[in-house]
Amino acid sequence: MTEFFPDVEPIRYEGPDAQDAVPQMMKLLGQADASGSTESRDRATVKALGQIGPAASDAIPMLLEYMNRQSVIDRPATLQALAKIGP
Repeated sequence: MTEFFPDVEPIRYEGPDAQDAVPQMMKLLGQADASGSTESRDRATVKALGQIGPAASDAIPMLLEYMNRQSVIDRPATLQALAKIGP
């Protein structure tokens, strides 16, 4: 079952219009959800940053660092977000 994070999920659907949310999204990366886990919230946050696209370029250094801490299974989601954000 996929969890819904009200502080993250709506941003995925706003895309580039959500660029003002990038600093808050960066703060959410690594924060635990209600169960004490960071994995599900992090995955949703990474996807949301990718959906914002190039306007989320400030998050690139943090996403690169985050990717190095992730399990091999979760790295593709971060790579996909980075590709959407661009160089």
